[in-house]
Amino acid sequence: MTPERRAAQLLDSWTRLCQGHLAIGSGCSCGAGVSVRVGDFELDLLRYLQGKFGSSAAVLAAGSIAELLAALERPQTADRPDARALLDSLAASIASFEQAHGG
Repeated sequence: MTPERRAAQLLDSWTRLCQGHLAIGSGCSCGAGVSVRVGDFELDLLRYLQGKFGSSAAVLAAGSIAELLAALERPQTADRPDARALLDSLAASIASFEQAHGG
């Protein structure tokens, strides 16, 4: 699969996930379950990616995960040597959210 196509698929997944919530602490004995929006983790995920791929212009310029993935859909960005590794990291993070979301 091309990096552009993979970025498009991840953008679809991220957009869908941001419409939902994650249950946190619902399995603990205190009974204090909390629900948070997946989008609330976006800044943390961007900071992680900036730390790991700080030399990537796409990561440095992105103000959101959607902006980053949209940039990675463009051939001039997707052809960069670090694009595949960046997409791998994003895919792993999004998969983790999907698993926590039950989806």
